[in-house]
Amino acid sequence: MKTSLFGHLAYNFVGQTENLATEALAYILNRSQTARDALHRLCKSTGAAIPADLSFQTQVTDDDGAKPDLVGASLAEPQAVIIEAKFWAGLTDNQPITYLNRGPNLLLFLAPAKRLPTLWPELLSRTIEAGFSAKSSQQVQEELCVVHLSEKLFMAAISWRRLLDSLVEALASSGDLEAVGDAHQLRGLCDQLDSHAFMPLRPEELSPSIAIRSLQFNEIIDDATEELVSQGKVSITRLRATPRYEGYIRYMRMGDFAWILQVNTVYWSTLRETPLWLSVKGVPETGDWGYSPEAHRRLSPLELENPSGLIRRADDLLVPLQLPLRVEKSKVVRRIVEQLLRVEELLNNGSRP
Repeated sequence: MKTSLFGHLAYNFVGQTENLATEALAYILNRSQTARDALHRLCKSTGAAIPADLSFQTQVTDDDGAKPDLVGASLAEPQAVIIEAKFWAGLTDNQPITYLNRGPNLLLFLAPAKRLPTLWPELLSRTIEAGFSAKSSQQVQEELCVVHLSEKLFMAAISWRRLLDSLVEALASSGDLEAVGDAHQLRGLCDQLDSHAFMPLRPEELSPSIAIRSLQFNEIIDDATEELVSQGKVSITRLRATPRYEGYIRYMRMGDFAWILQVNTVYWSTLRETPLWLSVKGVPETGDWGYSPEAHRRLSPLELENPSGLIRRADDLLVPLQLPLRVEKSKVVRRIVEQLLRVEELLNNGSRP
């Protein structure tokens, strides 16, 4: 993949990528009515009522002290659209709840296409935990996810690629070749970041705190396993803890099923924004543990949750485990055990007439 000049420069200013991309997008929008019209059409496709006379400003501070990346304002609605630019950094405390509480017509997250499958469930989970209720099921189109939260409030996530493709197409049709070039420069950066290319290391990424946290995730797995064993819910007889390429694993048996409780960086980076996972498999009389249609049937209530609490991946039935924030380790372990006990209850209840 050929790297654009802007992509090369921004890629090497590590830690400033989101700000640089946001400023570049604001520049394109504010110098081109065609670009603003294209974004307006895209925003309206979510179902939100978006005024046509939008202007865009970065880092707009409100009474809540938060600074969204980009705000689209009209004369009648000073915060009609709030746009948050994301690449691979985690969500902040303000995202999305503080911005939803401002009452925009649309809160729009921009992210790499490869991150949308993990970012969107995390946004939905935080929104529901904060007391918002979906007025309609989220609509998932190609690289665009939308949920209707109240009469006029919508939240959406879209890939940088789809957004910039829409802008480039509109700008090219209008003959604004200079703006097309600007959009291609920004697209080059986003393509580079979407490729999972190796990013230059930052000093904070070499901090011992990262290593300590990684070990603590393993300890949480061990502590949760010990608690389940002490309650007589699972057996770990002749099953050993196992380090693997993608993380750390504890194997256990629960009746007719096998459990694999794990730290899994592959699932974390591609499926859901959590490091801890439970895989549920069947235990045949002979052969390896594998996919269990019966376990899938019994765990089907998890699939109805929003976001889904059960993910089918090849021969795996995966339960993403949510970690509570800003609490002591004992409370984290307790929360993990509570989620595992719910799985155990569903598996046991499904066997009853």
